[in-house]
Amino acid sequence: MSMVADNEILGRERELEVIRSYIHAPRVLRVLLMWGPVGSGRSFLIRHILRTERNALRVFLDLSPAPKHLRIPGVHEIEECRRSTEECVAASVHEGLDKADGREERVIIAVDGVMCEEPGEKCKLPPLVRSLARLIEVHSTKLRIIMSVDDLEATLLLGTVAEYIRPLVVGGLDPDSAAEFVKREAAKAGLSLSNEEVANIVGATGGLPYAMLVVIHEYRGDVEKWMRDMTFKTRWKLTLISTLTGRPVREVAKDILDMHGRQVITLPRTAYEVLRAALKTNLVYVDEYSVVRLQLPIYRGILHSIAYGGPLPRLG
Repeated sequence: MSMVADNEILGRERELEVIRSYIHAPRVLRVLLMWGPVGSGRSFLIRHILRTERNALRVFLDLSPAPKHLRIPGVHEIEECRRSTEECVAASVHEGLDKADGREERVIIAVDGVMCEEPGEKCKLPPLVRSLARLIEVHSTKLRIIMSVDDLEATLLLGTVAEYIRPLVVGGLDPDSAAEFVKREAAKAGLSLSNEEVANIVGATGGLPYAMLVVIHEYRGDVEKWMRDMTFKTRWKLTLISTLTGRPVREVAKDILDMHGRQVITLPRTAYEVLRAALKTNLVYVDEYSVVRLQLPIYRGILHSIAYGGPLPRLG
């Protein structure tokens, strides 16, 4: 399943302006770091920028478990890097700088799917960001590094390198853009949706592009059935967190509800183990102000039902 070109930039004017202002600034000193909910469209933003910024030397590196090949003319892809994250990224940067030696254009290094290396190891993201920022300082008029972080647990450590990053949190589309997205995709799928059904899909998914695509193309617009399946999957995630933390499932659901909307630094120490597990299982993410957010709005009702009993709240 893929998002077509005319939908890539729908409702993403703010994000594109941030990225382009970073690329075209006379001088930069930081790494542009993107994160956000799963399926928010960070990878598509990277693709769009690499496809449209033609007056630059462009290098792409995908570090995710299932790398996506861009096949964009003029973009140099580093494929199947089997070294450590640090070595792979450093090699892509130096390769880009070598190619640009003696040339006037900017060098854009786009790195997708950044993780924290192997489980149990110390996360390599902070030292990687520091070392890349120092390289940018040396080549401040030429080098631009854009990284997308897939490991949401790693975002807890970004405060330690705040002075080295330009943050860009990519969330759901605004309601109007999300409604337009749903209508376009429904038309492609041959679905006829009422305004109420469109609003229900937007509200349940929080405007996340991938979630809306799933509801429309896999569930044929049946958001209630999607919610039932999401409830089942959420229970499995809570069971996993319960196993990891030794806390009962209901208590885990209450813990996540209690941390929603709060800054990470205000949480009690006892909540951190659950928070890390909730980040790993994609129930929550942390925004650029270090506030804990639920990945999907429907999680609130599901968690409340599991924590305190009672039926799931109805849509609308």
